[in-house]
Amino acid sequence: MDTRQLQEPRGRGEAGFTLIEALIAMIVLVVGLVGISNLFLVAGGSNKIANRGTAAANIASEQMDDLKTMSFPALAARAGGDLDNDQANYFRNDNINGVGRFHTTWMITTVNSHTLFVQVRSQGVGPLGGQLTRAEFTTFRSCPTPGQNGC
Repeated sequence: MDTRQLQEPRGRGEAGFTLIEALIAMIVLVVGLVGISNLFLVAGGSNKIANRGTAAANIASEQMDDLKTMSFPALAARAGGDLDNDQANYFRNDNINGVGRFHTTWMITTVNSHTLFVQVRSQGVGPLGGQLTRAEFTTFRSCPTPGQNGC
């Protein structure tokens, strides 16, 4: 028997990729790259929101520290307002380079003659602002010696 008859004809072997196989490989690669690029976009947006939330927390903490250093009578004189309806008596606006603008409000509420409730809220202003970047701190402040020092 002739061994040439048992071998496959020359164009029918798996010597290389066909054009269709190459196109399918390219489509799979493109679909994978589109999915990965979407992950980068989501991660970038989440990182920006986290940066703005951290900045809001820093501003609110700084304002709370400033209020804690005030005397009790000075704080009591500032009582009033409604923080939830953005009618707080006191506010400040900050612009942090590379992060954005922030609006901070604070309110002091009289609980009784020798106790105050202090709230500070800071949040980013703009499209990535609002509740996603809100930081709020609260504390009670009481007069150390009621009846003295204007308490």
